[in-house]
Amino acid sequence: MAKKKNKHTHTPIFYAFQIVLILTLLYVLFPWTPSVEAASNPVIVLSKEQQCNLDVAAKKLNTSLPESNKLNPCVEVAPLKPVEPTVKKVTVIQVTEDVGTAVQMGQQMAAARGWTGADWDALYQLWMRESGWNPRSVNRSSGACGIPQAYPCSKIPDKSTAGQIAWGLNYIASRYGSPSVAWAFWQQRHSY
Repeated sequence: MAKKKNKHTHTPIFYAFQIVLILTLLYVLFPWTPSVEAASNPVIVLSKEQQCNLDVAAKKLNTSLPESNKLNPCVEVAPLKPVEPTVKKVTVIQVTEDVGTAVQMGQQMAAARGWTGADWDALYQLWMRESGWNPRSVNRSSGACGIPQAYPCSKIPDKSTAGQIAWGLNYIASRYGSPSVAWAFWQQRHSY
């Protein structure tokens, strides 16, 4: 059985006619004719808030506009705050002992704890890698200092060579138990 064609099928001409009809009806109901004054001098009066919003929108669209507080009267430019210098304070350690003396002192203090043989070798290697056994050593990037490279440097209350070694030995004993364990940890992570 054949389908019947619907009588109410609308064509594009039908829709165009309806649009024209609606526009005509709107013009008849709401007539608009510009006045002679408005046609000759098209000025839009905006409130300060509307002007501000328009200025902000215009500035977002055109980023090449110069930075100016005159462009947007709503925005108040805060005065610049003074910038703090970014110079790092470097700790200066003043000791009289040299590296050779520090190594001898370290070996004696380690032996007093029973850290001889493999433990002494591990301690020697560890601190040789950290500071070269230099009691004046300061890491400029991190701020770690002294023979054990304490971070922050303020952890070492006594900055003398003996004070640095004592602090380092206590740190290793409390955290790792022995220099051999600390050295094994350092070999994996390059810090301890």
